[in-house]
Amino acid sequence: MLLGEKEDRVWDALAVTPVSLRGYLAWRAVGATLGAGCACTVCLWLGGLGTMGIAQVCCVALAAAPLAGATAMALAAWAADTLRGFAAVKLSFVVLVLPAVVPGSGIGQWLLAPVPSWWPAQAYRELAAGGALTPVWVAGSVLVCGAITAVALRRAARHRIAH
Repeated sequence: MLLGEKEDRVWDALAVTPVSLRGYLAWRAVGATLGAGCACTVCLWLGGLGTMGIAQVCCVALAAAPLAGATAMALAAWAADTLRGFAAVKLSFVVLVLPAVVPGSGIGQWLLAPVPSWWPAQAYRELAAGGALTPVWVAGSVLVCGAITAVALRRAARHRIAH
């Protein structure tokens, strides 16, 4: 949707309103994150993740939700149009799925730490194993995805009206 708005010059129209582009995009990132948090909670709960209770499901959803805002802002910042956005989503899926399929033990697991989806996967693994480090993985997800969102927001907010 953000790319469609970008193509339809909605971002340009914001220049004549009291709403800043940065504020608008931040609002959209927060909306994507909150929506993803609710959707993840419901889907994970309905999916029946073993013996996890609702509190544990909410922890995993809390770790996964920031990925939505980061993805939305990254697409808005770096994809020039909807077609390139779809291509970027397809390509990024290959990278984002790695933490779910690559074994997560030993020092080699840290090679995937820059991949934003690694943190929610670690939170899930920690909860499933009954460990106490889940808040670390949730915080890591919030920090990594927050950094991606901030960089993308800064880049996207530099959008200039094309003459």
